[in-house]
Amino acid sequence: MKFESILFISHSGPFPPRDGKRQRTQALLQALSSGYQVDFLIINHESDFRLAKEQFSSESVRFLNYASQISLWERLKHKLGFVFPYSFNLAKYIQSLCSQTDYAFVFSRYIHPVAHIPSDQKIIADIDDDFEEQYKSKIRNAKNLYQRLRLNQIYRLNRGSYKKLLRKLDLAITVKEDKILSNSFFLPNLPFQLIQDNSIKFRENRSDSILFVGKLTYPPNLEGIKWFMRNVFPLVQKTHPNAILTIVSNLDSGDQEFLDLVKANQAIQLKINVENLSLVYQSNALAIAPIFQGAGSNIKVIEALMMGKPIVTSSFGGRGFEEFLIDGLIQFSEFAEDFALKIGELLGDKDKLGVIQKLAFDKFHSNYSLDKWNEKLLNSLVEITTSNKKKRSE
Repeated sequence: MKFESILFISHSGPFPPRDGKRQRTQALLQALSSGYQVDFLIINHESDFRLAKEQFSSESVRFLNYASQISLWERLKHKLGFVFPYSFNLAKYIQSLCSQTDYAFVFSRYIHPVAHIPSDQKIIADIDDDFEEQYKSKIRNAKNLYQRLRLNQIYRLNRGSYKKLLRKLDLAITVKEDKILSNSFFLPNLPFQLIQDNSIKFRENRSDSILFVGKLTYPPNLEGIKWFMRNVFPLVQKTHPNAILTIVSNLDSGDQEFLDLVKANQAIQLKINVENLSLVYQSNALAIAPIFQGAGSNIKVIEALMMGKPIVTSSFGGRGFEEFLIDGLIQFSEFAEDFALKIGELLGDKDKLGVIQKLAFDKFHSNYSLDKWNEKLLNSLVEITTSNKKKRSE
């Protein structure tokens, strides 16, 4: 029986779990509801609220919905570039929930809802996307001077608010090691969609097939794969004429440049919302993740390793998974020629490719599991709630 209750706040629900954001939200909810009674508050997303009530049936979870009218002032602040808006009515609603129930802590999915949580509550936030990392990478990859200046303006306008929200936390959960945040612990992103499939077995693949998996409506994914199709894949085809590139996304892209690049090369296959993702992985020899901006960590990197696929990515795309560099399971490259060279080296030695595939599969499965992930999360929460109770009693 669960005695303690917590409030889980998010701007979206855990369904449908077709992308990394919702998959992690669902995994967090499942873990937390195994140890606590959870009030899950979904902010301004009624369709997600309805779907969550339909799809997640548990006596340990009560879904709540908050809908508000966005004021003219809030719209103006958004246009000016304020990333962390504050709603007096939302703060008042959350205060009323905290007054009605003695929550052990309030859990925030991402940092944004933290502004509305009463300061007298114990606050834990799953940071996931680091604001500073996100905007610094955007500024670095800006296409023109105007875009760079505008992004820099937004960064400077919100940096102080972001740090203030971090200081408000009793505990921050990060998706990669963070040496700056003292009150934090590392809880990696995992391939939550596939990790629960116990039927997945290792299958060697010695073909010249290359796989990219990523939501094409997410700009860093779209820009990265377009860069690869323009600058890298033609180089790979020169040394490996039978090379095939398969692009998988849960949503289609309306980007005309992307669609033109796909049509222009018969060796490129586009698959949308595949039924069996594990079968797609097994049908390819290696994976790529040409990602140069964003925040958090790229779940598709660790997903490829889970499926026994070495992966070539950028140093930015592979952040959080540096431990796999040692065995060559992940290779970093920032430049088209070198990116193509690393792919060519993997495809060129089929015996070595098979060894690396098996090593990737074994290393993942010996070090990662959903049970271990859940245990780490719950143990860390017990530690902070216990230590805080001691402080209150002293």
